[in-house]
Amino acid sequence: MVDMDNDELIWNTENCAKYTTLLAYLKESDEYLCVMNTTATVQKEVSEFAGYSAFKRIIYDILFIDELYNLPLPEWTKPYYPQPLKNLYLFEEFITAAGTNELQRLSAGPLLKEIISNTQAKVNGTLSPDRGLYIYSAHDNNVVDMLQTLKVFNGILVPYASAILIELRNKSDEYFITVSYKNSTETDPYLLQLPGCDALCPLDSFMELTKPIIPDDLTTECAEEVVAGQKHHFEIPAAGFTELTTHSSRSYRKEEQRSFEDYLHILKVKKDRN
Repeated sequence: MVDMDNDELIWNTENCAKYTTLLAYLKESDEYLCVMNTTATVQKEVSEFAGYSAFKRIIYDILFIDELYNLPLPEWTKPYYPQPLKNLYLFEEFITAAGTNELQRLSAGPLLKEIISNTQAKVNGTLSPDRGLYIYSAHDNNVVDMLQTLKVFNGILVPYASAILIELRNKSDEYFITVSYKNSTETDPYLLQLPGCDALCPLDSFMELTKPIIPDDLTTECAEEVVAGQKHHFEIPAAGFTELTTHSSRSYRKEEQRSFEDYLHILKVKKDRN
């Protein structure tokens, strides 16, 4: 087990000064301030009802857990829960954390770098020990960070026990990467398609696409100073988040709703069994 102070894969942002500075700059952006100003009244009212001097995004999570275990919710929550508290929680807790390419490079970038390194070693026959599977235990924050980094986040809160599957596949002696997202126990994982590549993405193309968000040396980059006065913008995922004050959802496109096994059959992909 790795303690948080020495974790450079999952909780690496905790001790990264550059990440902290960039996140602070993001919260000065027009996009962020627009959301905060739009929801200022909601935040003030909810804080007063909940007995807090300032708004705490964790309020949504508390109410969600209470509802999950069939505990009665206070009457005052009806105008605010689940919406707009749900989208405000999504925005504040998840979307902002990896809202720019620079933040993605410092948050999900290190883990993605290790995954790619292990994949290359597997292909070259130098992986030691020679494993067929790596499992990383993480939180919903990490899942969203990775999905945003790969530009495939659907803008919907991550359910419990969700997982991202990044798999190496072999077809006619060529290597490919597939990325799947399992966010339900009732369906097979959704096969995702990275922008700029096919769902069955050639390994070289996958590496080229992700190269800009792979840190060369995390310790060095975290120690770098951020140039003051730069304008920072970030894209709020439109899917599932068109307006903060209304409930919105997004189902996957029809072609994304095929079962994972159907996709493998259509693509005639052989799993790497080495």
